[in-house]
Amino acid sequence: MRIKHLVIAAAAAIVSLSASAEPQSATERVEVREARPAQKQMKPFFYDRVQGEYALDNGRVLNVTGANRVLYADMGEGKIELMHVGKGRFVAVDKDMRFAFTGDRIPDEVRISMASTGQTLALAKR
Repeated sequence: MRIKHLVIAAAAAIVSLSASAEPQSATERVEVREARPAQKQMKPFFYDRVQGEYALDNGRVLNVTGANRVLYADMGEGKIELMHVGKGRFVAVDKDMRFAFTGDRIPDEVRISMASTGQTLALAKR
């Protein structure tokens, strides 16, 4: 008799588990958010040296300025805050853009690309 009760209880548990695994409704929505990159500590000399004007290959000018240890990029459409993510690389806050500065001691070139696809938008030289 006890075995019969155990079998019935196990069957009921399996049915309830399988029912709870199914979605509640067909209109259930899942929201996917892009992960924000982690901000890295920037060396003080790099903060000063990356600032300046860079001539873009499309004829525009990239102006990098700073205030209170925060860098901003301006390509003629207003300032965009830049977040340092490591070794001369920055991402634009709330924009789909990456900035990669290269050069020995003083950055003299920057590659601007789409963060999602990696497609190059512009190259710039100082």
